[in-house]
Amino acid sequence: SAPNNTTQFLMQEHPTTTPNQTPVGISYDSDDDCDYNSISSADDNQVGLESSGVFMENDFAETFENIKAETLDSKSKSQLISDIVNLEKTVSDLVNERQNVRHSSNDANV
Repeated sequence: SAPNNTTQFLMQEHPTTTPNQTPVGISYDSDDDCDYNSISSADDNQVGLESSGVFMENDFAETFENIKAETLDSKSKSQLISDIVNLEKTVSDLVNERQNVRHSSNDANV
């Protein structure tokens, strides 16, 4: 059966094993025993983590923009208009719901 959402689809595509989550600054030898003599400086690790994080953010942003552009390019003008109309209705419904929640919370406080 088809997945209910994108997350389910993505999770089915990838193995469920978790990567080795070694704490920063500590390395493990091949026997998985902690080697406290190989603790590196926190500054070196911080620079590595920051550059890795920046790379991952940039890579994600680039991939997201590419997929978004491909998705929009594949839609017809009428599909795009329909999407906008649906989004406007959703926004209107959410605004109304928020107003109703505010009114009901104000009535409860009186």
